[in-house]
Amino acid sequence: MAGQSAPGGASPGSGRRFPVQRFWLIIAAVLAGAASMILLSAIMAPERQDDIWVELAKGAATIVALSLATGVVGAMLRDRDALREDQRRQQAYLLGFLEQIETTYGQVKSARRLLRTFGFDSPTTQTLTAEQATGFRAQMALLNEAELTFETHARKVAAMPGPWGAAETSLATELTRLYQYLHGVLMEWQTDPTVFVAGGDTSAMQGWSNFRRFVGYDEVSVQAFDEGVTDRMLAIELLIGAADKPAPHALLRAG
Repeated sequence: MAGQSAPGGASPGSGRRFPVQRFWLIIAAVLAGAASMILLSAIMAPERQDDIWVELAKGAATIVALSLATGVVGAMLRDRDALREDQRRQQAYLLGFLEQIETTYGQVKSARRLLRTFGFDSPTTQTLTAEQATGFRAQMALLNEAELTFETHARKVAAMPGPWGAAETSLATELTRLYQYLHGVLMEWQTDPTVFVAGGDTSAMQGWSNFRRFVGYDEVSVQAFDEGVTDRMLAIELLIGAADKPAPHALLRAG
């Protein structure tokens, strides 16, 4: 979704507008018709020409006032509808973005859970099975994919300020902190991605402080995961929720 614009390719305020030229043509046609009828009456009743011209002026003023009022009200209604459509598109975009973020978050939690299940929550000298070694590589690859996805989203927010409103800077910051936390976990493994093989053990994890806090069950590890991932996700959800709310002046215009 990098570089993608709002759904439907429309930007806020891009709703259709009633052509100004058509509006004035309608007024001109109405005035011309009224004038023609009054002139015809003047020709047919010359003794009442003064009264007819007075009526012409009154009628013209009334027609212009009604036409202008109708045009203004119509324009306001069309602007309101266009604004609501823009808001609907923005809400759909933000919802889709949030769903992608939450899907990636679920990917991180799944990888963490399975790494624990495979026995990588603490260093051990027990021999690894082929299933454990394969499972470890699969979950680390999944975690790597999640880290890259969060990084892409952070760059997207910074490059596309429109949809996020005042939440842009904070949202980009939270996404950056999230992917940097995962990057720290992955870097320890990426120094030697083949360290865990069938027949080996997990003693190399002894020096992997970030990884051990990622998968550990102890209080310090749980707190580290909350600060690095869970709290960031809560902040992101709140920021996107705030961006989804129309500005007060927009609500007034939408009536």
